Amino acid sequence: MQTPSVPRDLPIGLIACGGTLPREVADSIVRGGRRVFVVAVDEEADADFGTLPVVRVSWSKFGAAVAALRAAGVRDVLMVGRMTRPRLKDARPDFGFIAALPTVLKILTAGGDDALLRSVVALFEPRGFRVVGVADVAADLLLSGGHLAGPAPSVSDQSDIELGMALIAALGPFDIGQGAIVANGRVIALEGAEGTDRMIARVAAQRAGSDGSLAKRSGVLIKRAKPGQDVRLDLPTIGPDTVTAVDRAGLSGIAAQQGHVIVAHRAELMTEADRLGIFVVGVDGMTPHVEASLGLADVAAQHGALRNLSSSDRRDAGLGIAAMLSLLKFSSGCALVARRNRVISIGAHESAFDVITRTYPARRGWMKSRTGVSVISGEEMLSPALLQAAANIGLAAVIVMIGSGREPQSSQADLEVGQRYGLSIIEVACADFETAP
Repeated sequence: MQTPSVPRDLPIGLIACGGTLPREVADSIVRGGRRVFVVAVDEEADADFGTLPVVRVSWSKFGAAVAALRAAGVRDVLMVGRMTRPRLKDARPDFGFIAALPTVLKILTAGGDDALLRSVVALFEPRGFRVVGVADVAADLLLSGGHLAGPAPSVSDQSDIELGMALIAALGPFDIGQGAIVANGRVIALEGAEGTDRMIARVAAQRAGSDGSLAKRSGVLIKRAKPGQDVRLDLPTIGPDTVTAVDRAGLSGIAAQQGHVIVAHRAELMTEADRLGIFVVGVDGMTPHVEASLGLADVAAQHGALRNLSSSDRRDAGLGIAAMLSLLKFSSGCALVARRNRVISIGAHESAFDVITRTYPARRGWMKSRTGVSVISGEEMLSPALLQAAANIGLAAVIVMIGSGREPQSSQADLEVGQRYGLSIIEVACADFETAP
């Protein structure tokens, strides 16, 4: 059933979260001839909206937000900007929030970003609003195809772009990030829950010499929407700061999916890219890619070796195993951490220890019960330090994927260390899943 059109004389309701992008989107909407009514989320929205009508509402005052939107005559709503996942214990709810509590709880406990965003849509649409995206009301902010700024990509860069686009597409079913960094045909970084900026900073730190200098410039930041993603919400964004970060990491350029990536502060981005010699191009996201299936995650979760895990941890293990098998098709993937049906940390060619330890800041408060798993490649060696790191962030299990022809690597000493920390150590053979969907 088609969504009925909304008269253009009605204002668009802009749910504004953090950053300057909400203001830029609002300005684009006004340029397009429509009015904007802003609902700024308290403790998140920090942009200056000038003379636009604005009401500030706490995230837990959902009833007040709906009332304000209706009073302004809003039918179309758009959510833009950075938002941290709220905590229920901080809520000071109104009646509208309590009435929507089942959906709110889905938001607070959603596994990946896709599940969270589907829950946000479910908050507004049953109440008579139509959720729209940037492409619907501010399409001039989207990246178009072809060269935007900087020099032209080299032949090597083009190959890296194709590989990165295919990789992110293959990982899409597992709701893993919207970014990757590829250099000279090798995947060197994958975006997890930490976001693009931290992924780039991680590469910059890895590449820096003892004096802080970088080797020869190479590699491409790839940004694209995940296949099947609801493009009305959470489109990837690049801006001048992205260009600066890419330069610091010694990368050659940025390639992003045309029509599915927002370009913030376009003029500044182009000036900075030209100044630093960083190419920025829009490319077709419909590149051939290795197919991945969530059916594989379901099969993996039923593997006999996982039978002693809780049902939640088995789901996380299935998700992690399926994602790692997809990465192996790209000769990539060292380790990942999954919790609540969401991959929160993932590594390409760094150590499993590094992947696990950088998960720590996101896991404070998880320690009441062990939950979640780390899935690591059979190329990685278990060690007391790695197992202690997994225990320190409250994981329930470390799962080692053993490749064809390789011997099990868990020693009795490893098992004893795991037992000391209350951590299960499980080995599964990649060959067990060769006929899975």
